[in-house]
Amino acid sequence: MSKTREALIVKNCKFDDFGTYQAECGTHISEATLSRTTPFASKLPDYIESYRNEIAIITADLKPGCYSNWFYENTPITADNFSILKYEIRNSGNCSQLIIKNISDRDFTFFACESRGEKKFCELREKAPFSERGLENSFGNIDGIAVFTVDTAFDCGNVNWYYENTKIEPARFSMLKYEIRNKSLQSSLIVKNIKETDFTTFACEAKGVRLSAAVLKASPFVRPCDAKVEAFATDIEVISVDVKPHTSVSWFFNGVEINSENFSILKYEERSVGNRRELIVKNISNSDVGSYSCKALGVTTGCTLRLVGLKKWTTSYMKSKMENERKLQAQLRNTTSYRGGIAVFECCTRIPELPVHWFVNGRLITKDTFSILKYEHVQSKMYPNYHRLIVKNIQVSLISKTWQVLTHIVVC
Repeated sequence: MSKTREALIVKNCKFDDFGTYQAECGTHISEATLSRTTPFASKLPDYIESYRNEIAIITADLKPGCYSNWFYENTPITADNFSILKYEIRNSGNCSQLIIKNISDRDFTFFACESRGEKKFCELREKAPFSERGLENSFGNIDGIAVFTVDTAFDCGNVNWYYENTKIEPARFSMLKYEIRNKSLQSSLIVKNIKETDFTTFACEAKGVRLSAAVLKASPFVRPCDAKVEAFATDIEVISVDVKPHTSVSWFFNGVEINSENFSILKYEERSVGNRRELIVKNISNSDVGSYSCKALGVTTGCTLRLVGLKKWTTSYMKSKMENERKLQAQLRNTTSYRGGIAVFECCTRIPELPVHWFVNGRLITKDTFSILKYEHVQSKMYPNYHRLIVKNIQVSLISKTWQVLTHIVVC
């Protein structure tokens, strides 16, 4: 250097070299700090998304004179460790790219780019071809129809539908049986003229992701019969159900159909009032104790009849006594929830023995119509007149429908 200028050259910098340096001249001391700088001109994205069986590119912008090494998790991506048909590194000027090809399950993980001892990480996530709503079960009856609908991403391409594990295509199935409709960002499968074999699993697939759901029998019962019916000897008792309009039912006692050939009308009488279907059991004796069931459109609801010692303990007496009383102490209140969270509705009956049935938009909530993972009815053991309905896993894609569901849940 010149006679008036001195320089300190720090070579092959290590971690311990970063710190404060001082220059002393006579009694004067001057100091400066050596700080670490990043070789990256811009930050790597925290994650990128891609579909299965496609490619993804992670790009690192470096400062001049900087080199890069790429890693799959903690394994260096080199010709010895991976094929160029799987991972390819391209360097152009100050830009370095990692190309991930033919993406599979094991590729949905972390990748790293290292330059001058500094590592930056980027996660490869699977891009979802379907909305968070997914594919829901569909309900139908014999000779009716059922419809599956799924919302798709704008770039997911064609959606394939499957009957169990068999692809639905013109060569295998008639359009009169299964019809596929694709419209904008939605794909639908219509199952027509339903038979017993159609009450099974169907699936849709796009970009290597498959969703499954089933056709379930739609319950014609708005309100099933009580699980237990208590009667008094020599008296009569009424077993009733509420059904959807224009629904015919059949009644059974211990598996034997109740009709004019098997039983006298002096013993069992069927009655229909509006959408209510009733079975009147007359002159009850020990021989009438057993299992009663009501069947409609292939769906069955049942109860057990037993004798009690006092008439005031019978089901009919209790129902008639409570008929004119207010059943709920207070109306249901609207509630709110976060996406992915839960919502809880509460009601309190005036009498613990009162049965409580929950409905969503007119559909009865039972284990046959909805999964317990979605709706759960809880009755307090300590206070049996307190009932709760828990709505679980609320999705943002259904938020408008969720509000409608939440504000139209009723109890009776």
